[in-house]
Amino acid sequence: MRPLHYAAWQGGGDSVLLLLRSGASVNGTSHDGHTPLHLSAQYGHFHVSEMLLQHQSNPCLLNKSKKTPLDLACEFGRLQVVQLLLSSNMAAGLLEGEKKEQSDSSFTTPLHLAARNGHKDIIKLLLKSGIDINKSTRSGTALHEAALYGKTEVVRLLLDAGVDVNIRNTYNQTALDIVNQFTANTASRSIKQLLRDATGVLQVRALKDYWNIHDPTALNIRAGDIITVMEQHADGRWKGHIHDPQRGTDRVGFFPPSIVEVLSRRIVGGALCRHSSLPITQRLPRPLATPPSPQTDDGYTLYTVRRSAGVVERACGLGTGRRGAGTGVVRDGVVRDGVVLDGVCRAA
Repeated sequence: MRPLHYAAWQGGGDSVLLLLRSGASVNGTSHDGHTPLHLSAQYGHFHVSEMLLQHQSNPCLLNKSKKTPLDLACEFGRLQVVQLLLSSNMAAGLLEGEKKEQSDSSFTTPLHLAARNGHKDIIKLLLKSGIDINKSTRSGTALHEAALYGKTEVVRLLLDAGVDVNIRNTYNQTALDIVNQFTANTASRSIKQLLRDATGVLQVRALKDYWNIHDPTALNIRAGDIITVMEQHADGRWKGHIHDPQRGTDRVGFFPPSIVEVLSRRIVGGALCRHSSLPITQRLPRPLATPPSPQTDDGYTLYTVRRSAGVVERACGLGTGRRGAGTGVVRDGVVRDGVVLDGVCRAA
C-alpha cells in the first residue's frame, strides 16, 4: 500500500495534505485497484475525501471489484461522504455508472449496495438525486436485493417510491419469488406481505378442490381457499399463492381460472389487464340492475379502476367455455371500497 493510500485509509488529514503537496499521485491505484478516494470513502473519512476531491481525484474510477468510491460509501453507510460525492460535478456519471458495463457479472449500482445493507437515509438521498430506481443487475433491482437480505424497511421505502415489483432478474424471478424460495426468517414474512400487497392485484376464491399430480408447478387448492393472483399466462393458466397465516407459509403455483370466483381487485394500476380499454368519453349503456354471477367457465376477468372518473374498465378475455370465444370491454361498472360490484360485458 502506498503512503497516500495508507494515510487516506487511516483518515490522517495532515499526512494526506503533506503527501499531496509532495507530489503523491492522487489517482494512483493499489494492487486492489483502489485509489486513495476509494479508501477514504469506504471508511467514512469526510474531510480526507473532500481534500482528495479538491486535488482532482477522479470519483468515477473503478477498483478491481468494479466499484466507485460512491459505491463503497453507499455499501458501508457513509452518509456524509455520499452527500459529498453527490455534490461533485461528477455526480451524474456516478449515478449512471458511465464507466460500468451492465453485461458484466459484477455490475452493481449504489442503490443496490445501499438496499442490500439497509441504509435507508442513503437510499432516500440517491432517489432524491435522480438515480434510476428500476435499474437492474443480473440479480434484479434494488428491491430484489432488499427482499433477499431481509431489509423490511428498505422494501417498504422502495415500494412507496414506486419501484416496479414485476421486474424479473436474469433467473426469471420477481422479488416475491426470491423471498418465497430462499428466505424463511421473521423479516421475510413481513416482506412477503408487503410484496403480496403490491403484487397481488386480484383475489379469488376457489369453488372446488384442485390438484394435478402430473404437474409439479400446479397449486394444490381446497374449495374456499383465498388465492392472490400474481400472473396470467398465455396458456390460460394463472399463477397465484395461498398464504397460511397460522403456519406462516406460502404455497405458490399455477391453476385454471375456471375453478375460482373473483372476490376483489386492489387499486394498483391494473397491471394484469391484457386488453386496452376504450377512451373515457365513449360511454356504453348503463350496467344491469342485477350483478352478473361469478364467472366459473374457462374465461377470466381482470379489472382496471380509474378513481378520478369513478368509472370501471374491465378487460374481458373469454375462453372456450360456455360463453364462446371473443374479447370485449366493460364500462360504467360500480366500485365500492376498491371492489368491482357490477358491470356489463359486451363482445367487441
